[in-house]
Amino acid sequence: GGGSAYLPLTIVDSGHGFTSGYDANSYQTYKDLVDASLARAAQAGFDLLRSARVSNHLHFEGRVVNWLPTTLPAAAKVHILIFEEHTPVSGEHITNRILRAHLSQSTGVDLPTNASATFSMDTGELANIVDWSKVRAVALIDYRPGITAGAYDMLQATMIYPLSNIYLPILRK
Repeated sequence: GGGSAYLPLTIVDSGHGFTSGYDANSYQTYKDLVDASLARAAQAGFDLLRSARVSNHLHFEGRVVNWLPTTLPAAAKVHILIFEEHTPVSGEHITNRILRAHLSQSTGVDLPTNASATFSMDTGELANIVDWSKVRAVALIDYRPGITAGAYDMLQATMIYPLSNIYLPILRK
């Protein structure tokens, strides 16, 4: 909508919170953004989440439930972000989490309030994994309330642990 942004630009919760430019108190600023996001009520839920590793491939499946007071459009997408917890070697990079793959799939059907849809997704060959015991995944669902324009809204996110098939919600409860 206009204006300026300065690096670093940080966006949280589909743009419901953001900050740009250098901030001497960045820890507290980021914490406040995350805390505000956690305070928002979940608008969708995940259940029946399952994952499996076959060789160097991962399979994910589950069900998403619409908790919006309106119909969730068929274009809403479930995303899976697969990352590896990794201790960098000096000069390698500065993060301890490296994104290894991203999957997404639309629900494919309009979901009235409390209706659900299942999903199933598979990665390709993940030859870049250093330590499979440190591989994690996050599932999230988002949609664009304005249908063809405007910001997306993330309705829910949860951690998936592919090697142990555990489901732990991490964002909104």
